[in-house]
Amino acid sequence: MMSRLDQLTRAAKYIREADAILVCTGAGMGVASGLGTFRGIAAGIWPPLEKRGLEFPQLSNPDWFDKSTDPSTPTLQNAGFGYAFWQFRYNAYTQGPTSVPHEGYNIICNWINQKKSNNEELKGGFSCTSNIDGMWRRSGIDKDQIFEVHGSVEFMQCVKRCEDIYETNPEDWKMQINEENDCALPPFPQCPGCKKLARPNVMMFGDWGFKSERIEAQQDRYEEWINKFYNSDLKLTILEIGAGIAVPTIRKISENTCSSIGDNCSLLRFNPEYPNFPSNFDSKNSMSFTDPSVDLLREIDEILNKK
Repeated sequence: MMSRLDQLTRAAKYIREADAILVCTGAGMGVASGLGTFRGIAAGIWPPLEKRGLEFPQLSNPDWFDKSTDPSTPTLQNAGFGYAFWQFRYNAYTQGPTSVPHEGYNIICNWINQKKSNNEELKGGFSCTSNIDGMWRRSGIDKDQIFEVHGSVEFMQCVKRCEDIYETNPEDWKMQINEENDCALPPFPQCPGCKKLARPNVMMFGDWGFKSERIEAQQDRYEEWINKFYNSDLKLTILEIGAGIAVPTIRKISENTCSSIGDNCSLLRFNPEYPNFPSNFDSKNSMSFTDPSVDLLREIDEILNKK
């Protein structure tokens, strides 16, 4: 069995030898910034969820925008409850100390920027994330090298899908909250075109009204980039951090990519709760770690800086 130092040294070797880094992140990446995850040991999104016996998918749902906008309506039939939920999330993700990329983002961005200087075409790496917090856009990575698979709270769309996707106006998320029923009070965010309700451009559960043009453009850029590693001598290291199993989008992307590229790809999984790989996953270059991701990234960075 390898010692901890040997494991970290091996991980550092994969990063050093890679031509580029694909960083795949789930909700666990935000824990070091003070953000809660949806489930598991770091769970904690919005207090009224537990207070009213609701699960996260019940609030992250577009049906709320079809409910009554009358402030006197009971909470669970009131659109204001949904808007209060999204206001809480928008402010947690984009305002105050929890909106600042933590040390782990900085370390990864430095690695990517160093590799960018060696191969301008690959731009050092790509971020593929299920997080909607916009953190990678604020981290210093090239914005064309980000694929936000579920969208971002930093963008809005019309509930009726009538207008283009547009950047969020922070003033839209300063609604007053009725503390008795936990509902936001009108006026709610409005589409600049038709003046009907607006909502985050985020793919929610059961979301047939999501406007996908923005993430489709990101996906096109990502696929053009990742295709460079297939049937080539280029080496790729995948850093998968904080990706859960309830909605395993990110885990599947990292595992499938590593398996498809083969020997020239390594996968480093950082996950305190779900570190294991599936039984049908075959990659001799895969490793998993259960320590806090920022600690691991810092220690690997120290090893890289010694060489």
